[in-house]
Amino acid sequence: MARRKRAKYRLNGRDLGYGTPNGGMVRNQLMTIRRDADALIKMLEPDDEVPGWVASKVATSEDRIAVTRDYIESKLEGMGATSFFLAGDRKK
Repeated sequence: MARRKRAKYRLNGRDLGYGTPNGGMVRNQLMTIRRDADALIKMLEPDDEVPGWVASKVATSEDRIAVTRDYIESKLEGMGATSFFLAGDRKK
């Protein structure tokens, strides 16, 4: 059986090698995350007590976003893009 050639979808975006461009969808989701995070920051005071499951969800979200950022940044640097972060800007 003949293998179908994977279609390359690329208009004005960068081809990161994953097929269909979905950067717009991911950007919209990230803006929603930012909006929700800003709302939570305004709701909470530094000395508030929150349930453990809330702290756990926030910690997991922080980790997943950081890993995703590191991956995309590495992919873009491999394509010759300049780094988006200065060494001092990154929280380890």
